[in-house]
Amino acid sequence: SVGARKLFIDIYQYFIKLDLNDSSLKLPERLYLFGLTSVYPSQLEIIIKLSQRIPVYWYYQPCSYEYYGDLL
Repeated sequence: SVGARKLFIDIYQYFIKLDLNDSSLKLPERLYLFGLTSVYPSQLEIIIKLSQRIPVYWYYQPCSYEYYGDLL
């Protein structure tokens, strides 16, 4: 299980080896991601793999000091 893993590399290896087509695998109906301003390629690989099985919604707030109200 993921809970037994302590380091990101352990969790990464767990997800890479995971068979998402296994019917006994318990996944949420959908996944929402908030506030991720930077993502490592290994983390993105996990998100992409999950998105092949469940809908993944990524809410991204771009960082800017400019006022966006005039663009609307």
